Amino acid sequence: MKEKENWYYYEKDGSKRTETITLDGIEYEFFKDGRLFEGKKQVGNEWLHYKEPGKLQTGWSFSGTAWSYIRDGKYATGVITYQGKQFEINKYGEMEKGWITLRSKIKRMYPKPETKFLLESKPVKDGDILEVIGKQGIWYQVKYQGEIGYVRIFESVVIGENPTRSWDVVKEGTSLTRFILTEYKKDPEKYFPPNVIKNQEKEIHELIENVNNVYYDFQQLKSMLLFDNAKGWVQEEGKWTYYLKNGSRVTGLQTIDNKQYYFGPDGFMQTGWVDIGGAKYYANKSGALQKGIQYIDGKMHYFDKSGILSRGMQQVDGKPYYFSYESEPKSGWMKLEYDWYLLHPNGALQTGDFTYKDKVFSFNNDGEMIKGWITLESLVKKVYPEPDLKKVLRAKRVNTGELIEVTGKVGSWYEVKYKGEKGYVRIHDAIILTKKQRHRYLY
Repeated sequence: MKEKENWYYYEKDGSKRTETITLDGIEYEFFKDGRLFEGKKQVGNEWLHYKEPGKLQTGWSFSGTAWSYIRDGKYATGVITYQGKQFEINKYGEMEKGWITLRSKIKRMYPKPETKFLLESKPVKDGDILEVIGKQGIWYQVKYQGEIGYVRIFESVVIGENPTRSWDVVKEGTSLTRFILTEYKKDPEKYFPPNVIKNQEKEIHELIENVNNVYYDFQQLKSMLLFDNAKGWVQEEGKWTYYLKNGSRVTGLQTIDNKQYYFGPDGFMQTGWVDIGGAKYYANKSGALQKGIQYIDGKMHYFDKSGILSRGMQQVDGKPYYFSYESEPKSGWMKLEYDWYLLHPNGALQTGDFTYKDKVFSFNNDGEMIKGWITLESLVKKVYPEPDLKKVLRAKRVNTGELIEVTGKVGSWYEVKYKGEKGYVRIHDAIILTKKQRHRYLY
């Protein structure tokens, strides 16, 4: 019985049938709400398809991962002309080239066949026609406004066809999954002749993987595809916002797909420099908060694991770094409080041994110089017998520019070797080599 464009089969008790039934040699399948899904009948090695009871199907069919064209109950292959445009269908009955529109509320063309590139995707105007130039898994490769990109087959509608409801997409996909995982595996020759089975095996396994990944959970699928509801990422007024399942916009600091974003009080995603509670962050053009070493407008910045702008001494991947408060890349010798460091242009501090002016210098794991060569720049240049200013009367006078070998470090003092004897000098008084040779930054 036909009701509102849909066919139903009523049992004697008046209930709608939902299980498969065979009538006049035609096997009919139904959705769970009782609507007729399709009818099919095997004739030799081919299957005939029926959209209505006893009437062979002609027209486009959507099977969840592909559009197909059925003519007189049989899947068409090769080149066909539809509404004055040319379509190409492969030997498995799947459209690979043709013309479509998009059915989803959020119409986007992705630069790559992955949903993670949503923020880099290009909006597609409602009703605009896209040219399909290839098929890749559950994606169509398309040409739109002179650019090439990708759209999900779930969101596509062949020109002139009516959009399929999200719920029907999932049900058709579920039916396809059940067929592949049960009927086909039980008796493949029932559905495909041996010569086709061999060629189709790869496509079948790929389809199983795609179907399993996409159809497993309907609620997750519906939220992900954004078909009939505004959930997840949505572009409004040229700005990006993110909706929760309850329909509310997120605000503040949020972690989405393992990336951090900041949304203002109005719910719109922020880019550029962001101040959150006195801490500074930087969001790139895609809105993701940056971490690690970043070069922004010619300046070098470091953002910690939380995305907070950090300066001074930092540990990056277990190694010592120094980032200036002016955010300017610097290199060379640097004296910071009571220690000498050797700074590389990327902010890394030297560790281990390093040869400078034909002299070997050593640095500990914190980047502090612990061995090397210095001169003294204080007015009273002395080497003390112990690391104690009270021992000044026993200290030895050092000539201006005289090189002293550093053999260790004790607190704010260098242990040195001077004229064959062990002694100590204040790091505060030490400079690298001679005044004419030194290269340093004082902070």
